[in-house]
Amino acid sequence: MQDYDLDDRLVERTRRLVDLARRQRAQLETDLEQATGMIRRSRELLRKLRMWPKTNERDR
Repeated sequence: MQDYDLDDRLVERTRRLVDLARRQRAQLETDLEQATGMIRRSRELLRKLRMWPKTNERDR
């Protein structure tokens, strides 16, 4: 009987760990999508800034 209790606890702990891992994976995927979007927007902004004509300090 004790072995069954131990097995049940082990199964429950394993389920909790798998659930936690799934939630963490989902969060990481969301974070990755957000970071990718931020990088893309930064690159687009840099590209636009490079197209602006350069100004000299005297012109200001």
